[in-house]
Amino acid sequence: METNTLITIAKSANSIHSLLTGGAFGEALNAIALVELEAARNAYQSVSQSKQPREALNRVLTHLESAHVAFRKTWSTTGLRVSRYAKASFVALWDAYVCCLMAAIHKALGDNNQLLMRSFKWGEDAIQFEKSLGEYEEGIIALVNPMTYIDIFSSYSDIMSLMSEDKFEEFKRNILN
Repeated sequence: METNTLITIAKSANSIHSLLTGGAFGEALNAIALVELEAARNAYQSVSQSKQPREALNRVLTHLESAHVAFRKTWSTTGLRVSRYAKASFVALWDAYVCCLMAAIHKALGDNNQLLMRSFKWGEDAIQFEKSLGEYEEGIIALVNPMTYIDIFSSYSDIMSLMSEDKFEEFKRNILN
């Protein structure tokens, strides 16, 4: 193989790596997750009019699963850049919220407990990740311009009103009982 070919391959591999590990990829995943959440909401609104409500709920679940994967990929690959921690915290809470919705739909569909518990496990992972970031929060505020906390999803207080460790555990208890 020629040297120029090897250099071209190396540059291409580096570009792909930068794309997949850089902020642009995370932003794209966040956008995809939001689109999937909107699609899930739209699908859920049509469940009551559907002639096949079980299939309609499965469509909702499919969109929620896609949102979960995009959110999880975003928060689980937070690099060492301090400015990403705050955004990862938001995304992890949104992921936990989505996982609760997935568990509720599994329950409504009468799916086996393994699927229900898998959704809760994913949500617990997100909650634990967000909780682990809490210890860095004060340092982050001191080091990072607060404007980096502004996110397309919501403000931190808005998502905290939907999801926290306590609310996650309460939701889980209610679904499992």
